[in-house]
Amino acid sequence: MQMDLSAALLEGVRLFNDGEFFLAHEVLEDAWRSGPAADKQLLQGLVQIAVAFHHHSTGNRVGALSVLKKAQQNLKRAPTNFYGIEVGSLLADLHELEKLLAVGGEGSMSVQIQMKIDPDKHPK
Repeated sequence: MQMDLSAALLEGVRLFNDGEFFLAHEVLEDAWRSGPAADKQLLQGLVQIAVAFHHHSTGNRVGALSVLKKAQQNLKRAPTNFYGIEVGSLLADLHELEKLLAVGGEGSMSVQIQMKIDPDKHPK
């Protein structure tokens, strides 16, 4: 049975915010695969964020930086509110992390994806 896109995104974001980056990647990848064609690039950006954080959690700073840059490129055309995700603040946080990683910083990658869903209407 296929989860609806909003529910899949909500679960993926929950897992991401709980630090379960690999599992978040799996759920978000399912959303990307089954999502509407018009949203594929933006959904891929969300998958890439989870992948970047997973790389960082395993000590792969170079991989994290590479995928983080791709994620930002995929999300930069997203509306301010994409399925309830506050994209503007997310991109700002990711940009700061990119700068940290680019200079070899190994600081904490602590980003929370802010998501608000109105169950009565599509938040896109």
